[in-house]
Amino acid sequence: MSQSGREERKLEYKMSKTSKLKIGFAGARFLGVECLKFINKRRDVKIAHVCFPSRTRKVWWKDVVDEDEVERLGLKITPWEKWDNLKFDLVFSVLHDRIFKKHHIENAKYGIVNLHTAKVPEYRGCNVFSHSIMNGEIRHGLTLHYVDEGIDSGSVVSETSLSIRKEDTAQTLYDRAQKKAAIFFKKIAPKIIDYAKKGRFHPAKSQDETRANYYDRDSLSNKEVSLDWNKEKLYNFVRAVDFPPLEPAYILVGEKKVYLTVSKFKKISINGAYR
Repeated sequence: MSQSGREERKLEYKMSKTSKLKIGFAGARFLGVECLKFINKRRDVKIAHVCFPSRTRKVWWKDVVDEDEVERLGLKITPWEKWDNLKFDLVFSVLHDRIFKKHHIENAKYGIVNLHTAKVPEYRGCNVFSHSIMNGEIRHGLTLHYVDEGIDSGSVVSETSLSIRKEDTAQTLYDRAQKKAAIFFKKIAPKIIDYAKKGRFHPAKSQDETRANYYDRDSLSNKEVSLDWNKEKLYNFVRAVDFPPLEPAYILVGEKKVYLTVSKFKKISINGAYR
């Protein structure tokens, strides 16, 4: 090894021993909390600011109260409106539902890394578990990618997947994917941190825009089915929009909705979307 190479290695070693990366973490729900807990345990980083939903914000998930979980870690929430001028070495985003703008990206020295619970570029946006089932996929993807000014369109750091079972509904696939995604994050995030500590971005691959699809929050606004559909399309659609308490699939009998479900719905919410 050359003298310059040895000096570079010494510098990297010194940085890894003495420096703490300044981290921003924006997230939500069980998965966001699990990933935040993991990063918070590391001694080589400092979580400077956290953005999670407050306990007063109305949310559709019931598995965690985000602010309570953040406080248990000894952290406090910095509202999204105050993130405009914050500077970080690295930012992680896990189920964060606000859009990072150009200034946010420029203020993260080694990038913003987003955990998207679907395969990209085919499943950008919202309601991805429903569309994956609806489209007859046999596997559902999970992706860690750098954030750019688009939505879920940045370069891919790593990806994995899990099987879609014939009996899966959107909710059961969502539940299994959260656990798989937490394991995936805990495997890849340390590598991203290690690269940042060396003053580098983790290697990443650009997405193929010719295969891109984006699903917006209203992509499941019409849940009416036709009994003229073949049985596979009908079955896939019914289980694809089965996510209590969100409104399930239905047929119209006159002006009355007759719901078609796999799950037992105790209460139905007509409006709502999930990611």
